[in-house]
Amino acid sequence: MRSPLPALRFFKGLELASVLVGAGLLLALSTPPYSQAWAPLVAVTILAVVLFREAPPEKRVRRGFGLSFLFGVGVNVAALRFVPAVIVRFTPLSYPVALLALVLLSLAQALAFGVVGGVF
Repeated sequence: MRSPLPALRFFKGLELASVLVGAGLLLALSTPPYSQAWAPLVAVTILAVVLFREAPPEKRVRRGFGLSFLFGVGVNVAALRFVPAVIVRFTPLSYPVALLALVLLSLAQALAFGVVGGVF
């Protein structure tokens, strides 16, 4: 159902984006030091439910790519949290530049999630 007010549609999009990024963060709980065995099952289930509900067959490629890309960003920002410390320790770069590298690396790695979601 489409909302008559564009602002309400915007907030629905923000809510959906936050759910997907949160599910990605949840998936990152399966990596050390947390190693929660239940987290991947719950996170991927949330992604699948969102894809089935929000990506109709006629818009599946574009919408599926975008939704899965958001999920991938959430996963990679949390799973690659060690990258800034490694960059600061082993290169002459500053911490803000290392954080920028983390964001760019997370966005690049999230492309694979997006492609899989678009093909789905």
